[in-house]
Amino acid sequence: MDTRVWAAYMVESIPERPYSDLLYSISEVELIYQDIKTKSAFPAVIKTKCKMEQSYDNSIHMEGLVFGAGCCGLQTTFQMDNLDEARFLYDQLVNICPIMLALSAASPVHRGYLSDIDTRWPVLSQSFDDRTDEEKGQKPLKNDRFRIQKSRWSSVETYICPEHSQYNNTDIVYDKDSYEELKNEGLDEALSKHIAYLFIRDPLFLCSETLDQDEILDIQHLENINSTNWQTLRLKLPICNTSTGWRVEFRPMEIQLSDFENAAYAVFVFLVTRIVIAYRLNFVIPISKVDENMSAASKRDAVLEEKFYFRKNSFSGCHHDHSFRRLQYTFGPFTDKSITEIKITKPGQLKTKDGDDFCQMTIDEIINGNVEFPGLIPLIKTYLESKCEETDDETNYLTNSYLKLISDRASGAEPTTANFIRNFVTTHPYYQQDSIVSDIINYELLKACAKKSNGGIK
Repeated sequence: MDTRVWAAYMVESIPERPYSDLLYSISEVELIYQDIKTKSAFPAVIKTKCKMEQSYDNSIHMEGLVFGAGCCGLQTTFQMDNLDEARFLYDQLVNICPIMLALSAASPVHRGYLSDIDTRWPVLSQSFDDRTDEEKGQKPLKNDRFRIQKSRWSSVETYICPEHSQYNNTDIVYDKDSYEELKNEGLDEALSKHIAYLFIRDPLFLCSETLDQDEILDIQHLENINSTNWQTLRLKLPICNTSTGWRVEFRPMEIQLSDFENAAYAVFVFLVTRIVIAYRLNFVIPISKVDENMSAASKRDAVLEEKFYFRKNSFSGCHHDHSFRRLQYTFGPFTDKSITEIKITKPGQLKTKDGDDFCQMTIDEIINGNVEFPGLIPLIKTYLESKCEETDDETNYLTNSYLKLISDRASGAEPTTANFIRNFVTTHPYYQQDSIVSDIINYELLKACAKKSNGGIK
């Protein structure tokens, strides 16, 4: 389908869902950034089913789906050898998503106001939220089947490997009929619940040319549901009669201003997938803690000011082969924890003799390491050293340049794109310390962004 046609269907279908109030409301997407002269309440015209109303509060009101749909993201897709490997990678990337969302933050301004968040995610989540009052739990269930905890655009709801089921410590809503059908066809409980969760929502549109199809050979109907559940990760199915296999789509990152920055983030996530697969690393924590991380990731300057739950002992799943011996040689004290006695205490908590396997860390500690965790970049560099004979000097230099950018963003040595934009606005001579991004500030900000895109601002 043509992208423009698809977008038009989205804009029309989501607000017009039966019993949904999205067509008649303006999402209070985020709080205004409170500067010295910022007004305590901003006026906004609120459209209700019956009339236009005036509202005063400290939120930025955005009327229409386009405020979310118009946001840009950086998404990467990785093809695995088989379903088992794709499921393993999917689960390991679940908690990498909020880390990369904060690290790539690039959206502090919305509708001409400086906001108190740094990413697009809350905007997307609310603008694509077509849940009814019943589904939100605000009214008793009468016309709908489920109480749904999250918007269509949200973080991952469940791990999909059976061995990680104990970490699904939140209530998972799923379509019981779909679940039973999948189980009867031989799928395990974890994958059945993941797919059945997709079917708690109505389809947004149907294409007339694909209504009649051979469902043995064509998965268009399933893809219709799968592609309109916008989670931080997406498990993508093989395409019949092609070489396209099982894939994992990584979706949370913000778009950056330059090709170099975008390449750095894409390559970094790719290298994370390589060390996860090569060393069988374990980044799984309770899904409730992932949700907390997602909430923290969009906060102002989260990359420096917030802490995130992350697994301390990431080597518990390692195969004790030659690759593990390389890790032992480089990260001895960390890998020694992998042979610690592990016991399950209760659902959602996995403990060792040393206590919880996860704790709160800064993004700098997660990326560059601390006394509890060696850091993703040191692990990547160890992996790259084992591959140095397979790459030329130019490739190694470029890869190290990418890693340096990520490392510097994590440590604060290099500002995030959101920080760059926010600082440009607040230091502009025409800024009145009132959270308003005027036309002239906006124009000159765009010129500065264009210059940075071309390598003119470091």
